[in-house]
Amino acid sequence: MRDYRHLILCSDDYSRYTEGYFMKANSQAPGKFKEYAAKVEKQHPKSKKSRGGREPGREMILEYLVEQDITREEFTPYSLQQSGFYERCNHTVMYLARSML
Repeated sequence: MRDYRHLILCSDDYSRYTEGYFMKANSQAPGKFKEYAAKVEKQHPKSKKSRGGREPGREMILEYLVEQDITREEFTPYSLQQSGFYERCNHTVMYLARSML
């Protein structure tokens, strides 16, 4: 775990199942997203939505969403009205990480 400096959180809107992937570099984000999307597709085939973000490798992720026919929704970053669940997840993870230090 020492070399992992980045974390990507992926959540399923249908079940609210959230999974975190540790990464050594931000460039691994598209691969981790594809891995998660494949796992969720097996569990909930009708749940096909993605929320916009400013993550690294964004262009590769957008191409993947178009290929897989996944609907993409934009929302304003850091606004609790639109992204309350995701903001709470981020706050919880950051709180847990700080308490472990």
